[in-house]
Amino acid sequence: MKQILLIIFLSFCFNSCENNNNTVKVFGNIKGLKKSTLKLLKLDLESNEPIVIDSFFSMSGNFNFTLNKAPSYLYTLAINDTLKIPFFSDTSDTEIKGDLSSLSSFEVESFSEEDVFFRKYSQDDFFEKKTGMEIMLNNPNKIVSVFTAYYQFQIFDIPKDTMDIIINRFSNYSKQSIYFDYLNKLYDKITNIKKGSIAPNFSSKTKDGELISLNDFKRKYVLLDFWASWCAPCIQKFPSMLEIYRNANKDNFEILGVSVDVNRKSWENSISKNNLTWINISNVKGWDEISDRYGVKAVPQNFLINPDGIIIKKNIDIKELKLFVNSL
Repeated sequence: MKQILLIIFLSFCFNSCENNNNTVKVFGNIKGLKKSTLKLLKLDLESNEPIVIDSFFSMSGNFNFTLNKAPSYLYTLAINDTLKIPFFSDTSDTEIKGDLSSLSSFEVESFSEEDVFFRKYSQDDFFEKKTGMEIMLNNPNKIVSVFTAYYQFQIFDIPKDTMDIIINRFSNYSKQSIYFDYLNKLYDKITNIKKGSIAPNFSSKTKDGELISLNDFKRKYVLLDFWASWCAPCIQKFPSMLEIYRNANKDNFEILGVSVDVNRKSWENSISKNNLTWINISNVKGWDEISDRYGVKAVPQNFLINPDGIIIKKNIDIKELKLFVNSL
C-alpha cells in the first residue's frame, strides 16, 4: 500500500513539476493600489489591436499572472486602464513593482535577455527612425529588433533595398519569432504598394451614408489620408492640412480621409470638432480591408496619388505637401 501511495505521490509531483516548467509568472506589488483590477494585454497582430488575455483583482497591490512559456513577445500590464507598463516575456519570470504616487518608481525585473535588452532603450526609441535603424542593424539576434522592424516598416517610408538588408541580417533565432512572420507579410504588402504602383480602388461611406470610391477622383491628384479620432499626431496635422486644402485648386486636387475608427460617434464627432471639410469615409471596423490593401497598420499615413491613379509619394510631410499643392 505504501508503494502504491509513493508511486501516486511521485506521479503527482512529476506532473506538477512538468506543468510548472511550461509556465512563467508575472507578479509583483504596487504600493498605493487597493481594490483594483490589473489587466495583462498583448497586441493581436492580425487586428493590430490590444487584447486582454488575463485580469487580476488586487486587494492590496499584490498580483500574480501565469503565462505559457513561448518565444519572446511584448506584453503590457495595465493598471486601472490608465497606467501601462510594457515588458517582454519568454521563458523567465517577470517581477513588476512600483508606487502609484511615483511613476518613475516602477521597475521590471526579469531574466529574459530580450526584456533586459528592451529596457536599455526608451519606448520612443523603437519608433524613432534613426535609433530604430541602429537597433535593427546592430542587433540581428534579438527578437526585439524584429519587433522594431515590424513597427518601423509601418511608420516610415523605408526603401525596399534597405528593408531587404534589414530582413536578411536577422539570425535564424530571430526569424523563429511570430514578429518575423508578420514582418514578411507586411513587407509583401508594402512592396506591392510603393511609389510607381497603381493605387488599389476601394469604396466606403461618409458619415451621411454616401458611397464614395477612390475612382471617383480620377483626373485629380488625391491625398489619401489614413487617420483616427484617437490618433494625436493625426489631429495635430489637421490645422495645416485645412490651410492647404482651403487654398488648393479643387479642380485638380482633393483630400480623401479614411478613418480606422471603431466607434462611429467618435469618428463623426472628430470630423465636426476639427472642421474637416474634405470627404471622409470609414467602415468603422478599425483596421479593415482598405487599410490592409495599403499595408497600413499604424496612423497617420498617407499616399499621394496622381490623376492616372499612380502612387507618387508615401507619407508626404506638411511642408512638402504645401509646396506640391501650390505648384499645381
